[in-house]
Formats: sequence, C-alpha cells, structure tokens
Amino acid sequence: MIDEVYLEWLYDQGERTAASISPRFVTTRSLTKAYGLDAVRVGWILADDATAERLRRLMDLYSVKLVHASERLAAKALDHADAILLPARKRLNENRASVAAFIDSYDGLSWWTPPAGSVGLVYWEGPVEKLVEELARRDSLVTPDRFFDVPNAFRIGFGMSTEDLKVGLR
Repeated sequence: MIDEVYLEWLYDQGERTAASISPRFVTTRSLTKAYGLDAVRVGWILADDATAERLRRLMDLYSVKLVHASERLAAKALDHADAILLPARKRLNENRASVAAFIDSYDGLSWWTPPAGSVGLVYWEGPVEKLVEELARRDSLVTPDRFFDVPNAFRIGFGMSTEDLKVGLR
C-alpha cells in the first residue's frame, strides 16, 4: 500500500504510479493535497482488478456514497489539472528555495533539500523543544523531533503562500 497523494507535485498527472510497476502494489491518491481540494473529499485507489473489486465492495459496506456535486467538481479539477498544479509547483519551488536560503543563513541549521513536496526535515544543534515553544509564541509552527524519532530535528512546512512563508521565516 503506497500513499501517492503528493505525487502530482513531483510528476505530471498520471505519468507515474507504483501501481503500474506490479500488481502487488496498491496506491491511493486524492485531490486533497496537491490540488488543495480537501473539501471535495474525493480520492481513488489504483490496484489490480480483483483487489479493486474487493475494495469497492468494502467501500459500499463501510462508507457513505460520494455526493454528485463532489464527483462533478473532481472531474472538472482533473480536466484542468495543469492549470491547478503548475502554479502550485512553481510556488513550492520558490518556497523551497526560500527555506533553503534561510537555513543556509544560520549556523547550526541544516537539511537535505527535498526534491519535491511541501515539507522538509531541518536539523538544529540546539534543544528542539525550546525552539518549538518559542516559535509557537511567535505564531510559527514546526513539528518537533519526538514525532519522527529523529533527534535534534523538526519538520517545516512550506506549502503555504509565499507571503505567509516569509512572515513565518521572519
């Protein structure tokens, strides 16, 4: 089972999926992350025919049917994937560069620059918990190392608007 919910930030729509490598892979995707359409509540699973049929039956038993308006909005979004995804990719690339420049400007901070996506793991030589508390007092949030079992690190998100990111980095 592979969650490919962020895949569109890395590749063009439908260009790559683990499900095409082997029938042993089952992948999930949605319009929530890369498309920013979490309110539409539409996702899908890619799997071999037999597995897909079993999953469809389970969905019939355990979930509510999708609202037709959501289906229509999802179809429209997929029809206009490039118009939705290209600006988001551009923003993420700019924001990633801003975070990298910020990290480079401070002694004691480092990271492996993620090639895609909207989050990165930053390493800091100081006490992360104190940093998290201080940032929270300043209305900037990061996720501390205790959630990842990675000492002296925190996760920073940069998927927001470029202006909001600049304020957060300040």
